[in-house]
Amino acid sequence: MVLGRELKLTERSPEMCSNTKFDYNSGSERVLVNIANYFVQTGHEVTLIVRDSGAAYSLEDQVKFCVLDISNTYLKKVKQYVTWKINKTVNNMEKQQPFDLILSNYQSSSPLKIIYGSNVHYFVHNDYGADYLKLCKLSSANAQKFKRRIRSFYQNRHIIAVSENVLTSIEQTLKCQPASSAVIFNPFDFNEIREKSKEHILNIPAEAFILHVAKYGETKRFDVLLEAFSKLNNKTIKLVLLTENHPDLKNLIKIHAVQDRVLVAGFQTNPYAWMRNAQVVVLSSDSEGLPSVLIESLICGTKIVSTNFGKSVNAIFPAAMTKFIVEKANTLALSQAIDIALQEQVTINEEEILKFSTSEVLKKYLALVSLR
Repeated sequence: MVLGRELKLTERSPEMCSNTKFDYNSGSERVLVNIANYFVQTGHEVTLIVRDSGAAYSLEDQVKFCVLDISNTYLKKVKQYVTWKINKTVNNMEKQQPFDLILSNYQSSSPLKIIYGSNVHYFVHNDYGADYLKLCKLSSANAQKFKRRIRSFYQNRHIIAVSENVLTSIEQTLKCQPASSAVIFNPFDFNEIREKSKEHILNIPAEAFILHVAKYGETKRFDVLLEAFSKLNNKTIKLVLLTENHPDLKNLIKIHAVQDRVLVAGFQTNPYAWMRNAQVVVLSSDSEGLPSVLIESLICGTKIVSTNFGKSVNAIFPAAMTKFIVEKANTLALSQAIDIALQEQVTINEEEILKFSTSEVLKKYLALVSLR
Protein backbone atom coordinates (compact mmCIF):
# COMPACT_ATOMS: atom_id res chain seq x y z
CA MET A 1 0.00 0.00 0.00
CA VAL A 2 1.32 3.43 -0.91
CA LEU A 3 0.01 6.77 0.33
CA GLY A 4 0.44 9.82 -1.90
CA ARG A 5 0.39 13.54 -1.25
CA GLU A 6 -0.45 15.62 -4.33
CA LEU A 7 -0.49 13.33 -7.33
CA LYS A 8 -3.17 14.51 -9.71
CA LEU A 9 -5.56 12.69 -11.99
CA THR A 10 -7.25 14.22 -15.04
CA GLU A 11 -7.90 11.79 -17.84
CA ARG A 12 -10.01 9.42 -15.79
CA SER A 13 -12.58 10.00 -13.11
CA PRO A 14 -11.42 9.19 -9.56
CA GLU A 15 -13.20 5.86 -9.45
CA MET A 16 -11.36 4.61 -12.56
CA CYS A 17 -8.31 2.51 -11.68
CA SER A 18 -6.83 1.53 -15.05
CA ASN A 19 -4.56 3.46 -17.40
CA THR A 20 -4.42 6.32 -14.89
CA LYS A 21 -2.17 9.30 -15.62
CA PHE A 22 -0.48 11.73 -13.23
CA ASP A 23 1.28 15.04 -13.01
CA TYR A 24 4.70 14.79 -11.34
CA ASN A 25 4.44 17.94 -9.27
CA SER A 26 7.69 17.05 -7.54
CA GLY A 27 10.32 14.35 -7.43
CA SER A 28 8.73 12.75 -4.38
CA GLU A 29 5.48 12.17 -6.28
CA ARG A 30 7.36 10.65 -9.20
CA VAL A 31 9.18 8.27 -6.84
CA LEU A 32 5.89 7.21 -5.28
CA VAL A 33 4.37 6.37 -8.66
CA ASN A 34 7.52 4.48 -9.69
CA ILE A 35 7.47 2.39 -6.51
CA ALA A 36 3.80 1.55 -7.01
CA ASN A 37 4.50 0.47 -10.60
CA TYR A 38 7.53 -1.63 -9.61
CA PHE A 39 5.61 -3.46 -6.90
CA VAL A 40 2.80 -4.54 -9.22
CA GLN A 41 5.27 -5.50 -11.95
CA THR A 42 6.73 -8.05 -9.53
CA GLY A 43 3.38 -9.52 -8.54
CA HIS A 44 2.40 -7.48 -5.48
CA GLU A 45 -0.97 -5.82 -4.87
CA VAL A 46 -0.80 -2.04 -4.49
CA THR A 47 -3.33 0.63 -3.55
CA LEU A 48 -2.40 4.27 -4.16
CA ILE A 49 -4.30 6.91 -2.18
CA VAL A 50 -4.01 10.56 -3.27
CA ARG A 51 -5.57 13.75 -2.00
CA ASP A 52 -6.46 15.47 -5.28
CA SER A 53 -7.35 14.60 -8.84
CA GLY A 54 -5.45 16.29 -11.66
CA ALA A 55 -3.02 15.52 -14.73
CA ALA A 56 -0.43 13.49 -16.78
CA TYR A 57 1.90 10.45 -16.16
CA SER A 58 1.35 6.71 -16.43
CA LEU A 59 0.40 4.35 -13.65
CA GLU A 60 0.23 0.59 -14.22
CA ASP A 61 -3.27 -0.80 -14.80
CA GLN A 62 -2.99 -3.20 -11.86
CA VAL A 63 -2.51 -0.43 -9.27
CA LYS A 64 -5.72 0.18 -7.36
CA PHE A 65 -6.36 3.90 -7.21
CA CYS A 66 -8.26 5.99 -4.67
CA VAL A 67 -8.78 9.76 -4.50
CA LEU A 68 -9.83 11.08 -1.10
CA ASP A 69 -13.38 12.37 -1.27
CA ILE A 70 -12.84 15.93 -0.04
CA SER A 71 -15.00 18.32 -2.03
CA ASN A 72 -14.55 21.28 0.34
CA THR A 73 -11.59 23.38 -0.87
CA TYR A 74 -10.90 24.72 2.61
CA LEU A 75 -10.86 21.27 4.24
CA LYS A 76 -8.33 20.03 1.66
CA LYS A 77 -5.85 22.47 3.22
CA VAL A 78 -6.52 21.41 6.83
CA LYS A 79 -3.94 18.71 7.52
CA GLN A 80 -5.71 17.37 10.60
CA TYR A 81 -8.84 16.78 8.53
CA VAL A 82 -6.89 15.22 5.65
CA THR A 83 -5.10 12.93 8.13
CA TRP A 84 -8.45 11.92 9.63
CA LYS A 85 -9.75 11.22 6.14
CA ILE A 86 -6.72 9.07 5.29
CA ASN A 87 -7.10 7.14 8.54
CA LYS A 88 -10.77 6.49 7.89
CA THR A 89 -10.12 5.40 4.29
CA VAL A 90 -7.24 3.08 5.17
CA ASN A 91 -8.95 1.54 8.16
CA ASN A 92 -12.05 0.79 6.08
CA MET A 93 -9.80 -0.92 3.52
CA GLU A 94 -7.95 -2.86 6.21
CA LYS A 95 -11.19 -4.33 7.51
CA GLN A 96 -11.36 -6.17 4.19
CA GLN A 97 -7.65 -7.08 3.97
CA PRO A 98 -4.78 -5.75 6.14
CA PHE A 99 -1.84 -4.19 4.33
CA ASP A 100 1.65 -5.64 4.76
CA LEU A 101 3.35 -2.30 4.21
CA ILE A 102 2.22 1.34 4.14
CA LEU A 103 4.47 4.01 2.63
CA SER A 104 3.53 7.64 3.15
CA ASN A 105 4.59 10.89 1.51
CA TYR A 106 2.07 12.78 3.59
CA GLN A 107 3.50 15.22 6.14
CA SER A 108 1.41 16.02 9.19
CA SER A 109 2.05 16.43 12.89
CA SER A 110 -0.99 14.19 13.37
CA PRO A 111 0.28 10.63 12.80
CA LEU A 112 -1.55 8.14 10.63
CA LYS A 113 -3.41 5.97 13.15
CA ILE A 114 -3.87 2.71 11.33
CA ILE A 115 -6.06 0.40 13.39
CA TYR A 116 -5.23 -2.96 11.87
CA GLY A 117 -1.61 -2.42 10.80
CA SER A 118 1.47 -0.81 12.28
CA ASN A 119 3.99 -1.04 9.46
CA VAL A 120 3.75 2.61 8.35
CA HIS A 121 6.93 4.20 6.95
CA TYR A 122 7.32 7.89 6.13
CA PHE A 123 9.51 9.13 3.28
CA VAL A 124 12.07 11.87 3.88
CA HIS A 125 13.20 13.30 0.53
CA ASN A 126 14.66 16.67 1.55
CA ASP A 127 17.75 17.86 3.40
CA TYR A 128 15.82 19.69 6.13
CA GLY A 129 18.98 20.22 8.17
CA ALA A 130 20.41 22.46 5.45
CA ASP A 131 17.16 24.44 5.38
CA TYR A 132 17.29 24.79 9.17
CA LEU A 133 20.90 26.03 9.18
CA LYS A 134 20.05 28.66 6.57
CA LEU A 135 17.11 29.85 8.66
CA CYS A 136 19.38 30.10 11.71
CA LYS A 137 21.36 32.80 9.90
CA LEU A 138 18.19 34.79 9.21
CA SER A 139 15.95 34.30 12.23
CA SER A 140 16.54 32.13 15.27
CA ALA A 141 12.83 32.14 16.12
CA ASN A 142 11.82 30.99 12.64
CA ALA A 143 14.56 28.37 12.63
CA GLN A 144 13.35 26.88 15.92
CA LYS A 145 9.75 26.91 14.67
CA PHE A 146 10.87 25.06 11.53
CA LYS A 147 12.82 22.55 13.62
CA ARG A 148 9.79 21.82 15.83
CA ARG A 149 7.58 21.36 12.79
CA ILE A 150 9.91 18.88 11.08
CA ARG A 151 10.43 16.97 14.33
CA SER A 152 6.66 16.74 14.76
CA PHE A 153 6.50 14.98 11.38
CA TYR A 154 9.11 12.34 12.05
CA GLN A 155 9.71 11.93 15.80
CA ASN A 156 9.07 8.31 16.93
CA ARG A 157 7.99 7.25 13.44
CA HIS A 158 9.49 4.77 11.00
CA ILE A 159 11.28 6.79 8.32
CA ILE A 160 12.85 6.07 4.94
CA ALA A 161 15.54 8.57 3.91
CA VAL A 162 16.61 8.76 0.27
CA SER A 163 20.27 9.28 1.19
CA GLU A 164 22.71 9.22 4.11
CA ASN A 165 22.93 13.01 4.29
CA VAL A 166 19.13 13.30 4.49
CA LEU A 167 19.11 10.84 7.41
CA THR A 168 22.03 12.59 9.14
CA SER A 169 20.19 15.87 8.69
CA ILE A 170 17.10 14.53 10.47
CA GLU A 171 18.84 12.65 13.27
CA GLN A 172 21.86 14.84 14.05
CA THR A 173 21.16 18.37 12.84
CA LEU A 174 17.48 18.43 13.88
CA LYS A 175 17.94 15.99 16.81
CA CYS A 176 14.94 13.93 15.73
CA GLN A 177 14.68 10.37 17.07
CA PRO A 178 12.67 8.14 14.72
CA ALA A 179 11.31 4.78 15.86
CA SER A 180 13.43 3.26 13.10
CA SER A 181 15.29 4.53 10.07
CA ALA A 182 16.48 3.15 6.76
CA VAL A 183 18.30 4.62 3.79
CA ILE A 184 16.70 3.47 0.54
CA PHE A 185 17.69 5.12 -2.71
CA ASN A 186 15.07 6.26 -5.19
CA PRO A 187 14.52 3.56 -7.84
CA PHE A 188 15.57 4.10 -11.46
CA ASP A 189 14.39 2.09 -14.44
CA PHE A 190 17.64 1.75 -16.40
CA ASN A 191 15.99 0.29 -19.52
CA GLU A 192 13.32 3.00 -19.75
CA ILE A 193 15.82 5.83 -19.21
CA ARG A 194 18.19 4.45 -21.85
CA GLU A 195 15.42 3.92 -24.39
CA LYS A 196 14.15 7.46 -23.92
CA SER A 197 17.70 8.82 -24.15
CA LYS A 198 17.88 7.54 -27.75
CA GLU A 199 14.90 9.60 -28.92
CA HIS A 200 15.64 12.23 -31.56
CA ILE A 201 14.79 15.74 -30.32
CA LEU A 202 15.13 18.53 -32.85
CA ASN A 203 16.16 21.39 -30.54
CA ILE A 204 19.09 19.59 -28.91
CA PRO A 205 22.20 21.52 -30.05
CA ALA A 206 24.37 19.85 -32.67
CA GLU A 207 27.53 21.38 -31.19
CA ALA A 208 29.16 20.22 -27.94
CA PHE A 209 27.44 21.36 -24.74
CA ILE A 210 27.45 21.12 -20.94
CA LEU A 211 24.08 20.42 -19.32
CA HIS A 212 22.49 21.64 -16.07
CA VAL A 213 19.01 20.46 -15.04
CA ALA A 214 17.27 22.19 -12.13
CA LYS A 215 14.45 24.54 -11.23
CA TYR A 216 15.77 28.04 -10.68
CA GLY A 217 16.30 28.62 -6.95
CA GLU A 218 18.80 29.77 -4.35
CA THR A 219 20.13 26.35 -3.31
CA LYS A 220 20.85 25.37 -6.93
CA ARG A 221 23.46 28.17 -7.12
CA PHE A 222 23.07 29.24 -10.72
CA ASP A 223 25.40 32.11 -9.80
CA VAL A 224 28.18 29.61 -9.06
CA LEU A 225 27.44 27.64 -12.22
CA LEU A 226 27.54 30.66 -14.53
CA GLU A 227 30.66 32.15 -12.96
CA ALA A 228 32.43 28.78 -13.25
CA PHE A 229 31.28 28.51 -16.87
CA SER A 230 32.67 31.97 -17.64
CA LYS A 231 36.07 30.83 -16.27
CA LEU A 232 36.39 27.73 -18.44
CA ASN A 233 39.48 27.42 -20.61
CA ASN A 234 37.19 25.95 -23.24
CA LYS A 235 35.50 29.03 -24.68
CA THR A 236 33.67 27.28 -27.53
CA ILE A 237 31.48 24.84 -25.62
CA LYS A 238 27.85 25.79 -24.92
CA LEU A 239 25.92 25.59 -21.65
CA VAL A 240 22.34 24.30 -21.82
CA LEU A 241 20.03 24.98 -18.89
CA LEU A 242 16.87 22.87 -18.61
CA THR A 243 14.94 25.39 -16.53
CA GLU A 244 12.49 28.23 -17.01
CA ASN A 245 13.92 31.61 -18.07
CA HIS A 246 13.65 33.41 -14.72
CA PRO A 247 14.37 37.19 -14.79
CA ASP A 248 17.17 36.75 -12.22
CA LEU A 249 18.69 34.04 -14.40
CA LYS A 250 18.69 36.36 -17.41
CA ASN A 251 20.50 38.94 -15.31
CA LEU A 252 23.15 36.44 -14.14
CA ILE A 253 23.84 35.37 -17.72
CA LYS A 254 24.29 39.02 -18.68
CA ILE A 255 26.56 39.77 -15.68
CA HIS A 256 28.93 36.97 -16.69
CA ALA A 257 28.81 38.00 -20.37
CA VAL A 258 27.97 34.51 -21.66
CA GLN A 259 24.74 35.33 -23.51
CA ASP A 260 26.04 33.92 -26.78
CA ARG A 261 27.07 30.60 -25.21
CA VAL A 262 24.07 29.81 -22.95
CA LEU A 263 20.80 28.23 -24.06
CA VAL A 264 17.88 28.28 -21.61
CA ALA A 265 15.82 25.42 -23.05
CA GLY A 266 13.04 25.26 -20.42
CA PHE A 267 11.78 22.08 -18.79
CA GLN A 268 11.75 19.03 -21.05
CA THR A 269 9.43 16.01 -20.94
CA ASN A 270 12.40 13.87 -21.97
CA PRO A 271 15.56 15.21 -20.29
CA TYR A 272 17.34 11.88 -20.87
CA ALA A 273 18.00 12.61 -24.56
CA TRP A 274 19.65 15.87 -23.50
CA MET A 275 21.72 14.04 -20.87
CA ARG A 276 22.91 11.42 -23.36
CA ASN A 277 23.99 14.08 -25.87
CA ALA A 278 25.79 16.29 -23.33
CA GLN A 279 29.55 16.11 -22.87
CA VAL A 280 29.19 16.68 -19.13
CA VAL A 281 26.26 17.16 -16.73
CA VAL A 282 27.01 19.65 -13.93
CA LEU A 283 25.39 20.26 -10.55
CA SER A 284 26.34 23.37 -8.55
CA SER A 285 24.00 23.05 -5.56
CA ASP A 286 24.74 23.86 -1.92
CA SER A 287 22.50 21.04 -0.69
CA GLU A 288 20.65 18.08 -2.18
CA GLY A 289 18.90 14.95 -0.97
CA LEU A 290 19.56 12.44 -3.73
CA PRO A 291 19.78 14.39 -7.01
CA SER A 292 18.21 12.23 -9.71
CA VAL A 293 19.86 14.20 -12.50
CA LEU A 294 23.32 12.90 -11.61
CA ILE A 295 22.19 9.27 -11.40
CA GLU A 296 20.16 9.51 -14.60
CA SER A 297 23.14 11.05 -16.40
CA LEU A 298 25.35 8.14 -15.36
CA ILE A 299 22.69 5.71 -16.58
CA CYS A 300 22.75 7.57 -19.91
CA GLY A 301 26.54 7.13 -20.03
CA THR A 302 27.45 10.78 -19.44
CA LYS A 303 30.18 12.14 -17.17
CA ILE A 304 29.14 14.20 -14.14
CA VAL A 305 30.70 17.08 -12.19
CA SER A 306 29.29 18.39 -8.92
CA THR A 307 29.81 20.48 -5.84
CA ASN A 308 30.05 18.50 -2.60
CA PHE A 309 26.43 18.90 -1.51
CA GLY A 310 26.49 16.19 1.20
CA LYS A 311 27.22 12.55 2.03
CA SER A 312 25.14 11.18 -0.85
CA VAL A 313 27.55 12.69 -3.39
CA ASN A 314 30.01 9.91 -2.56
CA ALA A 315 27.31 7.27 -2.97
CA ILE A 316 26.52 8.56 -6.46
CA PHE A 317 29.94 9.19 -8.02
CA PRO A 318 31.79 6.22 -9.52
CA ALA A 319 35.38 5.85 -8.31
CA ALA A 320 36.80 7.13 -11.61
CA MET A 321 34.86 10.40 -11.28
CA THR A 322 35.38 11.34 -7.62
CA LYS A 323 37.99 13.88 -8.75
CA PHE A 324 35.07 15.79 -10.29
CA ILE A 325 33.58 16.53 -6.85
CA VAL A 326 34.54 20.04 -5.73
CA GLU A 327 34.03 22.34 -2.76
CA LYS A 328 30.69 24.16 -2.61
CA ALA A 329 30.66 27.72 -4.01
CA ASN A 330 34.22 27.36 -5.33
CA THR A 331 33.81 28.61 -8.88
CA LEU A 332 37.47 28.17 -9.85
CA ALA A 333 37.54 24.53 -8.67
CA LEU A 334 34.26 23.86 -10.47
CA SER A 335 35.51 25.35 -13.74
CA GLN A 336 38.75 23.36 -13.52
CA ALA A 337 36.86 20.12 -12.86
CA ILE A 338 34.61 20.77 -15.86
CA ASP A 339 37.62 21.47 -18.09
CA ILE A 340 39.26 18.20 -17.03
CA ALA A 341 36.05 16.23 -17.44
CA LEU A 342 35.63 17.59 -20.96
CA GLN A 343 39.09 16.37 -21.91
CA GLU A 344 39.24 12.98 -20.19
CA GLN A 345 37.72 9.70 -21.35
CA VAL A 346 36.03 8.00 -18.39
CA THR A 347 34.30 4.62 -18.50
CA ILE A 348 31.29 4.24 -16.24
CA ASN A 349 31.35 0.93 -14.38
CA GLU A 350 27.80 -0.48 -14.48
CA GLU A 351 28.38 -2.39 -11.23
CA GLU A 352 28.88 0.90 -9.36
CA ILE A 353 25.44 2.26 -10.27
CA LEU A 354 23.34 -0.93 -10.07
CA LYS A 355 22.43 -0.04 -6.47
CA PHE A 356 20.03 2.53 -7.96
CA SER A 357 18.25 -0.01 -10.19
CA THR A 358 14.63 -0.88 -9.53
CA SER A 359 15.38 -4.51 -8.75
CA GLU A 360 17.97 -3.64 -6.08
CA VAL A 361 15.85 -0.91 -4.49
CA LEU A 362 12.74 -3.10 -4.45
CA LYS A 363 14.59 -5.70 -2.33
CA LYS A 364 15.02 -3.10 0.41
CA TYR A 365 11.33 -2.22 0.41
CA LEU A 366 10.36 -5.87 0.61
CA ALA A 367 12.69 -6.23 3.59
CA LEU A 368 10.48 -3.71 5.41
CA VAL A 369 7.56 -6.13 5.09
CA SER A 370 9.53 -8.83 6.88
CA LEU A 371 10.17 -6.43 9.79
CA ARG A 372 6.49 -6.28 10.61
